[in-house]
Amino acid sequence: KGTSGTSECQRYNREHSFPQSWFGGSVEPMRSDMFIVFPSDKYVNGRRGNFPYGVITSPTYTSNNGSKLGPNTYFTDYTGTAFEPVNAYKGDLARSILYVATAYEDVIAGWQGNSNANDVLSGNSYPAYDNWYIKLLYQWHIQDPVSTKEIDRNNDVYLIQGARNPYIDHPEYVTEVWQCTGLLPVTIIDFTAVKYNESVLLKWYATFETNFKLYEVQRSNDGIVFATIGQVAGRNLANYSFTDNNLPAASRVYYRIKMVDVDGKSSFSNTISIQLNANNTDMLLYPNPTSQKLTIQFQQALTTTDALQVTDVAGRVVIRQQLTRAQKTIELNVTGLAPGRYFIRIPFGNKIINQSFVVIK
Repeated sequence: KGTSGTSECQRYNREHSFPQSWFGGSVEPMRSDMFIVFPSDKYVNGRRGNFPYGVITSPTYTSNNGSKLGPNTYFTDYTGTAFEPVNAYKGDLARSILYVATAYEDVIAGWQGNSNANDVLSGNSYPAYDNWYIKLLYQWHIQDPVSTKEIDRNNDVYLIQGARNPYIDHPEYVTEVWQCTGLLPVTIIDFTAVKYNESVLLKWYATFETNFKLYEVQRSNDGIVFATIGQVAGRNLANYSFTDNNLPAASRVYYRIKMVDVDGKSSFSNTISIQLNANNTDMLLYPNPTSQKLTIQFQQALTTTDALQVTDVAGRVVIRQQLTRAQKTIELNVTGLAPGRYFIRIPFGNKIINQSFVVIK
């Protein structure tokens, strides 16, 4: 409804994650771009107005679902009024704002003087946003990864609008696009492991290094508990490598890289795994990579009724499925998982089988 609505839960309307006033008002195609427009409570939408997103510690208004309005406390570049959505939507909205910089790269530089757009726009086509806003959007993008709902919405918008949000299809593009600003932490884009005789050679490609110290190479036998096995100093190179010459007595090992800044702050790469014992045929996964269904085939029947678990690279359980004694084949529906690598853990007799698979779209 376009009229009435003086409190929450009375009306809903269209919320522009990137406020209309910032691109000049009722200007198409921005005004109707479904990657910018979201349904919202009309009253809450009105309270947000055209304020930028931010982090609020002393709200002057808090909505029923926990969204907050008040002075921004995320850095001191902007301390004016801002709006902080609930955690579940922070990544969605961050990728929406980043989409604007890419989809409208040819005109966004001219929007800085509109309304209060200068609070976040830098007045150029790249990086398009002020430093504090890029850091905020990146933090929310990492904090709230792409969800199944977001993927479904991306696909549906494409059928209607004929365009896609690249940061939903490829979340890693966020780092690749804004890495040259020097504002984002070092990120490993390509991380591989290859076995040579009794060693494993690890290689990785690092993004722009600023105030960076070192890489810690970590290894695990189960993909859960990791230990540091070596360090590589940051030398502002594009390509790095490390050789693991002391392999454990395990059929499969997992690796990840811990990236440490000079101030002690750190982040982790994705986790990769490699088969050490080629004769380990307890379990076969196919097809791998997969997009819809994963079949797990055992050589011998299961002797337990425990549950298998599938976790993402952050260690979150995304699938839990009960096992049946004497079962030799398991079918997993993975259509609801976002693209990426996942780890499967299955109790098998007196041991645990750990394997990984990749979901593609």
